[in-house]
Formats: sequence, C-alpha cells, structure tokens
Amino acid sequence: MSELGPADEALMVDADVLDSAGTRIGSVTEVYRSDNTQHPSFVAVDLGDAVRFVPVEGAEVTAGVLRVAFGEELVRSAPEYDAEGGQLEPADAALLYDHYGLPHGLPYQQGSAS
Repeated sequence: MSELGPADEALMVDADVLDSAGTRIGSVTEVYRSDNTQHPSFVAVDLGDAVRFVPVEGAEVTAGVLRVAFGEELVRSAPEYDAEGGQLEPADAALLYDHYGLPHGLPYQQGSAS
C-alpha cells in the first residue's frame, strides 16, 4: 500500500467510506492536505449524525470508495473539530493523530483543541 498523493484526491471527493472491516460508515465531505507535502492527510467523513476527521494514512482509494485503516468505533469516538477555511490547525491534527495511534511529530499543548 503506497502513500496517497494529490492525484488520489479527486477519487476521494464524495467517496463512500468503508472502515477497516469493510463496513460503510459514511461519505467524504472534504479532503485536507498537509501544508508540507500537499498530499491528502485527513478526510472529513459524514457519519450521518456527525462529521469526524480521519487520517488517510493506510487508506486505499478506488473510484467512489475510500477504505480507511480504522474501525467505526474509533472513528466515531474521534474528537470533533471545525476546520474553518478548509484548514485543520496543527494542534488539532496532532491530537487526531494521537487518537488514531499514529506518529506525527507535531508539537501541541494539551487542551488546545477547539
């Protein structure tokens, strides 16, 4: 499985999102890119009753389907954020990476989430 790049972004927009077990959990509402690489780093997923951010690390994408590397319960329990202007603050991204158990190297302070 390779890293998703800018060319994959078009495949992710409005895609159905499957969890790690292959169960449909929602749909992509927006793709967020890393400021450093301009590669997709998170997607906002509409779960029907809430929107949650999910890292695309470990995800697989085909036309119309994004399968993420995380289970539905982990996605549903992720912190809520409002990414104004299409930007996810570095501190919020760091807390999300921590929630999903992923390394990130981003500095943040506890309690800085919005």
